[in-house]
Amino acid sequence: MDYEELKTAREYAVCKHNDLIQKSRYSMSATEQKIIWYLISKIKREDEELKIYEFNINEFCEICGIETNNGGNYAYLKSVILKLRNREFWIKISPTTETTAGWIEKPIINHRSGTIKLKLDEFLKPYLLDLHDLYTTMDFEVSLVLTGKYSIRLYELLKSYENLKNHKVRFTIDGLKLKLNAEKYKTFNDFKKNVLDKSLKEIDQYANFSVEYKLEKTGRRYTYIEFTIMDKKPMRQYLTKVAIDDKFNKKTKEGQVSFSVSPT
Repeated sequence: MDYEELKTAREYAVCKHNDLIQKSRYSMSATEQKIIWYLISKIKREDEELKIYEFNINEFCEICGIETNNGGNYAYLKSVILKLRNREFWIKISPTTETTAGWIEKPIINHRSGTIKLKLDEFLKPYLLDLHDLYTTMDFEVSLVLTGKYSIRLYELLKSYENLKNHKVRFTIDGLKLKLNAEKYKTFNDFKKNVLDKSLKEIDQYANFSVEYKLEKTGRRYTYIEFTIMDKKPMRQYLTKVAIDDKFNKKTKEGQVSFSVSPT
């Protein structure tokens, strides 16, 4: 796939209902999230059903930032898709009720033709099709340049609150950990260092908005966090676009585009 084709593919939009963003909690690697975003980016506004998409495996890997130069892309892609197929997640369907859902239905790889067929899980249909209100539109290319799994998840979460009147959204620290699937960070300092600061640094570099946050204590313990989401000024928007383009313009020695992704 040449540069212009890659450029076109990465400029698609990703639209999700806010309930899928704000009321779900899941664990996916950065690579897995990029794959789901790519599948969602293929959906057209007029689609009435979720479709089966067939991709050339090498091109699919190239777009999703999976290394294609080491000869092991088939094996690695199979392992990623298998994990993704088995990842169920919780989503709230009423104030008092949650259920589990999956991301993709049964994938099919054809080694002779070098293709893979993928379909988003049918349960996701109301969250991805015929969206009229309470949905968020995101740039697929932003997910491709973000390298951390928490960065991508926090980006979409904050993006979904971008248009609030006061541009502020408040979470409990424990609630935010739950949404990001970052409960393993028991102390706030660890959470701040390994999730918040790293993710917000990437988001500030590549997203079309900037974020500030302030913390609130209950007693001696940080218990709440309030984010302020701000539009970037025109010059910052321009520099953000330059940063994204610079990252995409980096080539491997073999002349293919590659992106650094977190393995977990």
